[in-house]
Amino acid sequence: MIWLLGVIVLFAALYPLPYVGLEHGAPHYTETYASVWTWAGSSVGHRMFHEVGLFLKSALAALDTATFQKSPEYSPAYPWGRSLAIAETLLTSTLFALFLLAIRRQFRR
Repeated sequence: MIWLLGVIVLFAALYPLPYVGLEHGAPHYTETYASVWTWAGSSVGHRMFHEVGLFLKSALAALDTATFQKSPEYSPAYPWGRSLAIAETLLTSTLFALFLLAIRRQFRR
């Protein structure tokens, strides 16, 4: 279970990277860590607040991908991001299956 949560947190941190980016509904606007730092204003605290918000949006995108959602609210914008989403789907489904097998084995004893 810890590996599964670790994979979701890892992909939540990777989605806002440049050339991966997050799309929100409209395909015209892509959010990345760089866009948050250039847009958010001059104070570091204000920028950090927006970066935490971006991480939470990417965590939502990671959970949507891990749970096989067909129309997620946030999705990767670029081809590298879509490749990451496919890799996340494969990893999370495999880790979840291994988690279920471990639980089954624990109850058989």
